Parts: sequence; structure tokens; C-alpha cells
Amino acid sequence: MQATLVTATFFAAGRTRDLRAPAVALLVGCSLIAVTAEAASQRGTDPPLDRSATGLVDRGLALLTGIGLLVVWLLSLLHVGPTSPIGRAHAIGAAMLVAGAAVRCVAVRALGQRFVTAARPRGALQVSGIYRWVRHPSETGLLAMGAGAALFAEGAISPWIVLAVVLVPSSLLRVRREDRELARVFAGEHRRYVASVGALLPRW
Repeated sequence: MQATLVTATFFAAGRTRDLRAPAVALLVGCSLIAVTAEAASQRGTDPPLDRSATGLVDRGLALLTGIGLLVVWLLSLLHVGPTSPIGRAHAIGAAMLVAGAAVRCVAVRALGQRFVTAARPRGALQVSGIYRWVRHPSETGLLAMGAGAALFAEGAISPWIVLAVVLVPSSLLRVRREDRELARVFAGEHRRYVASVGALLPRW
């Protein structure tokens, strides 16, 4: 389903925008890299389906986040100039898109089958690798991808509104829910982890 939606979106982009325009091509190319890398990183990590009310809320948040990210990308695509050269904002946006996807991929691979959307924590508390620096790197990467795409909008505020109204609140809510569940399962170990490691950004 996810692959079909993404494929249809990129097909629509090709029909409505000139993909030879430098800034448009850069946005589409970086987005393709991000989507492909994330799909590959999540292969084989599907958890058992949680049909509880909590599981439904978690899956609903994940769906809302995915739709929000897609809307940010589409709005940015519509606003990027068809003849725009690649400027500083485009270059920074491209770097954020790819870097955000890379952070998410590393986070997913570090947890493997413990990277779950709607299931209870399994195994030990992950505090090594990228999780040594941030507690929720997948959310950090997702927000970086959204902000990176929005930088292509060339001054339009609609992608930033979606980012602020949909992506940021859903990510923060997911962070809160995951922290609450991890605290229930891992108790004192998780409290010490929270005290020393930031949720979305490193504590220098």
C-alpha cells in the first residue's frame, strides 16, 4: 500500500511538473532516495499486529504522520519554481531530506524487529549506537525530512503549516506515548536514560 501510494505520487509529480527543472529534479531525486532507503531498512521488521485500542491509536498516529509528510512534499513540489536554479535553501533542504532518511534508517536497523509502531517493548532497552545520542532518532529523522522538503517551497508557508500542525504534534505525541510505555517496562533504567539523553536532539 505504501509503495503504491508513493509510486502514484511520483507519477503525478512527473505529469504536473517538469522533472528536468534543476530544483524540481533535486527534490524528487532526494525524496526517492529517502523513500527507497526507508522501505529497505524496514524490510523484515513488521511486528505482530496489535488489535488493542492502544495499537489502533499508534497505527493511526503513524498513518497521520505519513500522510502529513506526503502533503508537505506535495505542497513543496507545487511551489518550487519550474525554472528555479538550485539555490542555498534547496541545497540545505536536500541535505536535510537525505540526512533525515539516513538517521531513520540507522534507527530502524539498530532495533530490527524491536522497531515497532503498535506493539509493546521487547528485549532490552536500546541505549547504544544512535540511541546513545537521542532517544527517538526515527522521529528526529522524520521531522528533518519534513523540514528539508519544506525548504524547497521558496517562501510558501503552507508546507510549514502542515509541518507545525500535523507532523510536529504527532511526533511529540508518539514520543510521549513511547516514553511512557518504556518507563513502565524498564522503570529506573529508563529514568536514568531520560535524564542523560535528549528525546529528539542531543544534549551537548
